[in-house]
Amino acid sequence: MRVVVIDDDRLVAASQILKQEPDAKILFLTTFSDDEYLIRALRMGAKGYILTGF
Repeated sequence: MRVVVIDDDRLVAASQILKQEPDAKILFLTTFSDDEYLIRALRMGAKGYILTGF
């Protein structure tokens, strides 16, 4: 199993990673708590996210 942690600046890379590694589990880090933004990431293939408080 592969686990990929990405910063939200690379959110678009999530779908590219999944094309190459369909079994990858993607978790992304973000400072944004906007529901639409988070839903977009999950729809792109992220399995979860961590809200950071910077």
